[in-house]
Amino acid sequence: MRHGQFTLTAAEVHHLTSLWLTPLLGSWPSVRKCTVSAVISVLAFAAARISSIADACARLCDAPDGDTVLKRLARQVPSPEELDRNLRHAFSDHLPRVLRRGRWIVAFDLTLIPYHGQHFADSAEVYRGQPKSGTTHFHAYATAYVVREGRRFTLALLWVRHGTSFDHIVRELRRRVRAAGVRVRLVLLDRGFHTAGVIRYFQAARQPFVIPQTIHGRTPAAGRPLRGLRAIRDTHATGWTTYSWQRTGQRRVTVDLCVVRRRRQDRRGHRVFLYACWGVRATPQWVREIYRRRFGIETSFRQMNQARIRTTTRRPALRFLFVGVALLLRNLWAWLHWVALAKRRPGTRCVQLHLLRFRTLLLWLAHLAESQFHFLDATPSQAAPHERLASPRQDRR
Repeated sequence: MRHGQFTLTAAEVHHLTSLWLTPLLGSWPSVRKCTVSAVISVLAFAAARISSIADACARLCDAPDGDTVLKRLARQVPSPEELDRNLRHAFSDHLPRVLRRGRWIVAFDLTLIPYHGQHFADSAEVYRGQPKSGTTHFHAYATAYVVREGRRFTLALLWVRHGTSFDHIVRELRRRVRAAGVRVRLVLLDRGFHTAGVIRYFQAARQPFVIPQTIHGRTPAAGRPLRGLRAIRDTHATGWTTYSWQRTGQRRVTVDLCVVRRRRQDRRGHRVFLYACWGVRATPQWVREIYRRRFGIETSFRQMNQARIRTTTRRPALRFLFVGVALLLRNLWAWLHWVALAKRRPGTRCVQLHLLRFRTLLLWLAHLAESQFHFLDATPSQAAPHERLASPRQDRR
């Protein structure tokens, strides 16, 4: 096996991390200890440990105080709108050149982070949704994501306020993806985006899309014939048909309905998948297989949670910053794999994920922060742990 001619070091990864994260914090004032490089090291250390800023500063002996770092970040990032502009450039400026050539399949999704506190300045800061993790209040973020094996990059991040319509979300995400220089071939959306407004927008923009078709309403009583989507799901063979519906006071919406029937492994009938499509000319099997790629965005959310800094602050700007830092670190990991670690082949590249796992990259950043600020492996104690433990036999006596 031929080995590479170059070596990727933790110091180089830390330098790239500083280059990617520094623009998010704006023009940093001249201070003695709480410098921008120190804050970025603290952010990377907290992201690697999946802990808070206060815990990261407490574990690092020579790091700035946790309250000082949080107050400085609150002054540097006063509003989510200003941070949104910085994040927009951060995501678009660090994309491989290959993504600006050709047309790509892009997935839109909405992730909800449970929140158990009160709003900071406006009640619309907190998104309401179905119960999850013991709450119906969340901080919501919408993302656009390239669906391509080995090239899974987050293209845009959008903070979603309560009351924002889904058609506004997809319109803004599509606009940001196009502004980043990425041409969209097909959009894959979650079931939650299946609304008449979203479908009308994509049809007006002549943008092909695939969305799982939802079935609403009650199941008919026993003995009554099935109608509408339930009849299609029950009797229609694998293939294409059309479906339309109309809400009171609104225009009729018509989509191409893709029906995919697959025999269950336990041989108890079939599983039926319904997809609402527009502008798609392909076989039903291709539609099902291409939509399965959308689940790669769930992997990006899982990795985002592996690097998302925990916090109890009510400031939505700081929470937005920590989500953006996690997704940028994941983008950096994917960018390194495509630019530096991929094996060159004629016409393409072979991504070798085993050379650098995402958790390993985070550990590199944590080790550099520990060497910079000296890790504290002790904590105050109320008593010396020298008391001899009683054996179970003595307790029974």
